[in-house]
Amino acid sequence: MRLAVFQGAIDPYLAAALGEFGKRSLAVEILAVPSTSKALEALMAGSADAMIGTYEQSLQAPGVEALAVLDTCHCLGLVTLKPEIRDAADLAGRMIGVAGFGGPMQNFARHLLRGHDASYVAIGVGPSSAAALERGRVDAAVVLYTTFQALKIRHPNLRVLAETFTRGGMRSALGVEAYPAKTLLARQGRRHPALVSALLETNRRMRELGAERALALLPPEARGPDPAVDRMLLELLIPYASLDGATPPGAESLARRLLAQP
Repeated sequence: MRLAVFQGAIDPYLAAALGEFGKRSLAVEILAVPSTSKALEALMAGSADAMIGTYEQSLQAPGVEALAVLDTCHCLGLVTLKPEIRDAADLAGRMIGVAGFGGPMQNFARHLLRGHDASYVAIGVGPSSAAALERGRVDAAVVLYTTFQALKIRHPNLRVLAETFTRGGMRSALGVEAYPAKTLLARQGRRHPALVSALLETNRRMRELGAERALALLPPEARGPDPAVDRMLLELLIPYASLDGATPPGAESLARRLLAQP
């Protein structure tokens, strides 16, 4: 089985390290790709049997369905280094960096701007998104948690315009405390129950292990450049790890509203 995995999704690497695939006689080849859009391309082209992506992709891509929600942290931050920008409304007419066009980051930014026009630039994730912000290519950027932490270390003046890393932040930005985020997806009719079981059991065991021991099990390709940031990411995500794969109540309607942002 070939599983397409975007940068930052550690689930299958930890499942392999814990032996959860082997227990179910699954031979899983992890196809590392730079983004969820590339993972979807692999799934649609048939070069992957399943993928770890976002819940929104199951609503956008014909013939693709969500098999299990793996965590419920929306986990994005809209940040800026420009002191004159104090809230999302100040971004009207400005340049905002997002991973790629039409994805969750752009949907989130559009939701926060609530109809104010802005321009969007695709800056990827990780170091490339941090560099775009630091070099002034964009006025603000939607970033992942690891990038957020790295930026905070280098720039104590980093301003957070909105965040969904915490339940309070999600409640303020989205009106919910749980959002269907990282999700196992496949073509319709291909349920892959053993894969679902392996990943959900990995979540349960990750909660038992805690961040420090889980991090020690990850291979080099699943880690970032800073172990301290990796540990903070695990500490953040473990409480959000889903044990049943269920979609939170009202999540589909919220996701559709985010997708419908002008």
